[in-house]
Amino acid sequence: MDNITILTLNPNNKSLFIDTLTAVLTDKFGITVENLEDNYGYKYPWSLLSLIESNSIDTYQILYVNDLVWCASGGIIREHNGTRVYQIGFRGFSNHDSRHTGLGVKPLGTETLIKHQVERARLNNCDLAIMSFNEHNYKLFAVFKKYLMPRVFGKDLFVSSQTPVLFNGVPQWTLTLKL
Repeated sequence: MDNITILTLNPNNKSLFIDTLTAVLTDKFGITVENLEDNYGYKYPWSLLSLIESNSIDTYQILYVNDLVWCASGGIIREHNGTRVYQIGFRGFSNHDSRHTGLGVKPLGTETLIKHQVERARLNNCDLAIMSFNEHNYKLFAVFKKYLMPRVFGKDLFVSSQTPVLFNGVPQWTLTLKL
């Protein structure tokens, strides 16, 4: 039986969580924290570690399978077109080396992390849950649209954009769930 554990950011473990996530990110990318990609380090206020440090992110989780990092992602509350939305799958990443030595390709991240984020969206009285993908991640958008979201949440629950939409100031492909 595979051992599946999740480390979830909360007010009581913020310092430990940041240390753990920093180690995971520097190991994944093979660089120092100072050189992490803009989306993940401390370089900008919108970088992941900066958002966690400033309490600007609602949730973030790291999923382990057999003590190996499988994937991680979070949720953040935003305003979009005058509507309170919850961005799910925020600053997500996976560790492909762990995935191939763990359970194989299964929707564990969607079954656990994304489900948790949808529940957080409901608890935070958001109108929509939105998962967004930039042009660079179009193939990932297609996988979530066609396989992962329908398998976990049911067919046609998430509505996909037909073209990129302006979300958070950037054209992105979106999967949207009305809450």
